[in-house]
Amino acid sequence: ALTGWNATGTNYALPTHITNDGQDDTFSVKYVATVTTGFDQKFSVTPGSVVTVSFWYKATRTDGAATGNTARIWSVFTDSSSATPLAAINPPGTTGSTDDALRNNNTYLPQATTWTQVTINSQVPVGANTFTLQLRAYNGSTASFDNISFVSPGAVYHLHHFLKLMV
Repeated sequence: ALTGWNATGTNYALPTHITNDGQDDTFSVKYVATVTTGFDQKFSVTPGSVVTVSFWYKATRTDGAATGNTARIWSVFTDSSSATPLAAINPPGTTGSTDDALRNNNTYLPQATTWTQVTINSQVPVGANTFTLQLRAYNGSTASFDNISFVSPGAVYHLHHFLKLMV
């Protein structure tokens, strides 16, 4: 089990822990997605501070399609009283998912057969006290993630270290 991680979403499930294909060693997590799926974790944040999310991924279509939905980050700031799960409070300078890098600008990660790094810096909006870090894989794709990192004042989390402890 991926301690602290959840599978929040219809048909979502935690990824498989892989011990023979990591970005900088042998450990990573992987989906061979037959339905849209994803995993997430919530963090406390302070309005006005800057958060940094970084991860490595590989994602390809396994259904024969040359292009299409593979994987993406879909992360949001919320306040803890939100009645709607993942109801976003937009970061400063953004108006919604189409211009928010934490929601991959409402697009998908490019296909990548080799490990590719994504790093996003974002300011915590006024009124937000929770950040949900979510990574998704889409039907017909194989998606792997490694060295997932979340850094915010008072909080640092690296999935890489957790994966090493699991073996």
